[in-house]
Amino acid sequence: MSKELVQAIRDLIAETISMSTEGLVLSGCIKPRDLTKVRRILLENAQHSLDNALAFDTKNETLAITKQFNK
Repeated sequence: MSKELVQAIRDLIAETISMSTEGLVLSGCIKPRDLTKVRRILLENAQHSLDNALAFDTKNETLAITKQFNK
């Protein structure tokens, strides 16, 4: 996966999430072609603000996303 794609996902998260809540975590692994699913999830939760962690597993070719919702 390209660094540009990782940055695009980070940008999407930063642009989509604006407010905060407490005690929620979003975590999952997706294939890069499923990024529209991530966009939909983030848009549905656009009222929340979160710290994010992105990791790409080259063996399984999946993008691991963990989100901690912070107040």
